[in-house]
Amino acid sequence: DFETQWIESFNLGTSSRNTLGPTVTDPASFTELVEEGADTFDFETTSDRFGTTRFVGSDYLTGNDIVIDGVTLLGTAFEVTAFAPDGTEDFRVEGQEFIVPEWRTFMSGIRTISSENGETERNNTPVDFAFPGEAGFLAVNPIYDCSVVLSSLEVTQ
Repeated sequence: DFETQWIESFNLGTSSRNTLGPTVTDPASFTELVEEGADTFDFETTSDRFGTTRFVGSDYLTGNDIVIDGVTLLGTAFEVTAFAPDGTEDFRVEGQEFIVPEWRTFMSGIRTISSENGETERNNTPVDFAFPGEAGFLAVNPIYDCSVVLSSLEVTQ
């Protein structure tokens, strides 16, 4: 939504759908992050496969901004802990992301996911933008590492 709350998602790996609620104690706020430099959140999601999961965490601006294709991405750091329905910690994620205030969007960066299965690090930092009229815009085949599902998205014009 406008505040970048996690309203609904579909996990292709587990074929599960997650929706926001039933409890939102401290909603995520993109506006607060931009205006105050930090935002906390505490909300639950409901999954048709995993039940209710509570997410508690924070985002804050770091000043580690980058510019890609003339677009300034503001650096953020974040941490979030996911709790299972019984209140035990399910997993924890921390790392750096980026925001573009004019687009009201987050872009992934480097993150570490920790659970009882160990730690996994992922780096999905953006490297390029393809704007209308530029090579690669709406390309069927990705130029960089990209999941096959995303690259098979049907686009109607």
